[in-house]
Amino acid sequence: TTIMLVLKGIHGTTRSAAQQIVQQQTFQITPTGRVGTGVYFWRESLYAKDLALCWYEYRVRRGDYPAHEGVILTVDLCVNENELLDLEHPSYKDALSLFAKTRPSELSPADDAGELGILYNLLAN
Repeated sequence: TTIMLVLKGIHGTTRSAAQQIVQQQTFQITPTGRVGTGVYFWRESLYAKDLALCWYEYRVRRGDYPAHEGVILTVDLCVNENELLDLEHPSYKDALSLFAKTRPSELSPADDAGELGILYNLLAN
């Protein structure tokens, strides 16, 4: 049995990409994302907009996105439960928290692990 979830998703991107998304009413599928093909969203939560903004800023530092063009989109999602990587699930939170607490010396916003530094600060505080 397939269970479909209805969620609010938060997505950080550039102003031009956001205009294209709104105009075409669809997202471009990323062929090689952090955990595979797809479009990535933060599930609506207290930190979702901050996390989306941090992701955008990380991409600016890498030279992928232009500065001062960040936009946060909030969208309604209907997702197959099997296709959701829910980092809010207690088992993921526990694993991420353990990672953050046991490997803090490797986390630095100045290197390519910058997003892990952001995650570490959210989990550690």
